[in-house]
Amino acid sequence: MASDNRNTFLPISVDDLVSEMCTLTKAADDFREMSRSLQIVVGVYYDAMTGRIRKGLEKSTKHTTEDDNKFLRDIIQLMQAGQYELLGGDKYEDAMNGRYSFKFPCDITWDKLDGDILKTFYQDEFNNTYPAKTTEPSVPHFAERLMVLTRGSGEVVETGLFIDDKINLILEVVWAKILRTLRITSPSGSQDTAGHNDQIHRQSLEDVAKKEGLLNILLKKIEIREPTFQDVVILHYPKQPEAPVSPKKNTKGGLKNRKDPPEPLPEADENVNDNGVEIELFRDVPYGDLEGAMPFKDISLRPLDTLTIGGMILAAIAVILLTLSSIYTGEAEGSGLMLLQILVAVIGRQLSALVTAYRNLRVLYREQTREWVQRHNTATGIPVISQLADDVKNQELKELLIAYFFLWVHGPSTAEETDTRCEAFLLRSFSMSLNFDVDDAIDKLVSLGLIAKEKKGDRYHIIKTPIQWNGMVPTKYLDEITLR
Repeated sequence: MASDNRNTFLPISVDDLVSEMCTLTKAADDFREMSRSLQIVVGVYYDAMTGRIRKGLEKSTKHTTEDDNKFLRDIIQLMQAGQYELLGGDKYEDAMNGRYSFKFPCDITWDKLDGDILKTFYQDEFNNTYPAKTTEPSVPHFAERLMVLTRGSGEVVETGLFIDDKINLILEVVWAKILRTLRITSPSGSQDTAGHNDQIHRQSLEDVAKKEGLLNILLKKIEIREPTFQDVVILHYPKQPEAPVSPKKNTKGGLKNRKDPPEPLPEADENVNDNGVEIELFRDVPYGDLEGAMPFKDISLRPLDTLTIGGMILAAIAVILLTLSSIYTGEAEGSGLMLLQILVAVIGRQLSALVTAYRNLRVLYREQTREWVQRHNTATGIPVISQLADDVKNQELKELLIAYFFLWVHGPSTAEETDTRCEAFLLRSFSMSLNFDVDDAIDKLVSLGLIAKEKKGDRYHIIKTPIQWNGMVPTKYLDEITLR
């Protein structure tokens, strides 16, 4: 099928789908029974795969490079069956350059993430290329330490004054101009958030400011539009801690502070690691908020908060200088010791206020970050695999049922004709404009022995009707089924 950029994920329940299709045929009971049998077949296949993935998530076991590669292959296969895609480098950059509700300046501490396991996986399995829809085939920097998979898209729209955001933007612009004037460094806070990916359509505060002028919109309500990822899965391996140093021997040849001889240290195996893989599932993540879902974030103060702390520092210095001036000019009365105590008290009070203000800001940042994660994070660890497996089973089942139904109802048809009918049905019955993955569905229906391709031409036809399928016991031939 010709590729397009519409969603391929089917966000409808199996029951609703089957009920709607049953209204289009007189053999509704047979088709409904077939859907239940097919659900068993799909479930058995993916249960085996998810079992292997769950074992790979066990942190207590050692994993060889081959084990890691098998685990990651299963993850990608499961994700692709659920219509997830690896995040391309261009989309990643566009997401990182945007901002929405997660507005804290932050950097990912890459050194805390393992940089070998994923890199080795792409080298071994994909010849050091990146299997994602991207303009750059090489493995992007972030993908060597993070596996980010996304599914579905949407848009969030918000209207408001956004006063704090506008003030922060003004400060960023002013600071960037100062840096450019001094030729210290290029501005990092005034990136082009419009992005370079033509498929990303956002209207950020920066975009509106460029069009209308920042001061012109300062007290004006504006509309912000940000594309969203419907689902985001982030997988990473925390960096393995350094191996403990063996105890030092004393000058007499024995171990220091130990009477018994030490047990020999096990030989290190370069192909074995005990890194615990971490996996998280997020829902409805705006592109500009993707940083909020990242692990090991190092959050900095926003420009307005930095200015506030800077103002407090200047005020504290002024108070201390005034106190020193009053002591020096003799305006403050008392003994030398008493004046010293006053000076120390003033300095201590100002420092305490500064430390308290900074700590309060950090606590506020942590709390707001935690709230953001709670809103969007739906599962962590093995529960992620359980949710994904359920999603994949339903997605796969829905694709198989839709493709089979229209081949059954309309008779021998090409893949293109079936694709057109499936998409028209989804648009008419559920108001969804989707890119139906007909090629994958037809391949799997052929594997299951439900349809076959005609010897001449490109048409496919049914070789098992619902009645014939329902007359078979799936468990008798499940071992022979391969869903490619």
